[in-house]
Amino acid sequence: MEKLIQISIFISLLFISCNHSPKPARNQETTPEVFNEGAKIDLNSFSKRGSDDLITKLFDEAMKNDPKLEKLMSDIYKFDTSKELDLKKYDDFKNFNESYKNAYNRMLNQIKDSVLKIETKKLFDQLIQLQDAKNNILIEKETALNTKQALLNDKVVLMKLFVTFPMMQKYWDNEIPTVKIFDKPNSAIDSLLEKTQTYTSIVK
Repeated sequence: MEKLIQISIFISLLFISCNHSPKPARNQETTPEVFNEGAKIDLNSFSKRGSDDLITKLFDEAMKNDPKLEKLMSDIYKFDTSKELDLKKYDDFKNFNESYKNAYNRMLNQIKDSVLKIETKKLFDQLIQLQDAKNNILIEKETALNTKQALLNDKVVLMKLFVTFPMMQKYWDNEIPTVKIFDKPNSAIDSLLEKTQTYTSIVK
């Protein structure tokens, strides 16, 4: 009976201890692979802008673990290519239009007779303006599409920030060093400072 009481007391104490003990650190496996000790990390590259910066590496890892995210980014990249192909005729039209105007102005300047030059310019300027009026609807559509493209680019940046911040948070939670990490270098430097006293004091 006495032994049973002792066991009951031990279990009760153990239960109380578990309830009041600090929560264990998060599992090491939750730390993103980018930070694994075995991974080859060029810290210098992370300080520069480029395709291999830390956020990009984290985002690439996130895409590997999230097929929907990977598919979305693939669709975005494909859109950039398809848009260029879809609008090739319009881009060619713009380029030829601009080339004609430049050639027209150069040729107009070749006319030596000032009166004839003015009359010709007046006529062709009116014709070009009529065509420009027809082109305005295309320019409006282009402007609207460019606005959406800029918004999509911003959204991609936001996605990278929102997706990778929790990953970075896991790293901070799991890998933050304790203040004891400074004990050894502090002890070493204190010892060195003490030893320098012999050579930095004036002997009287």
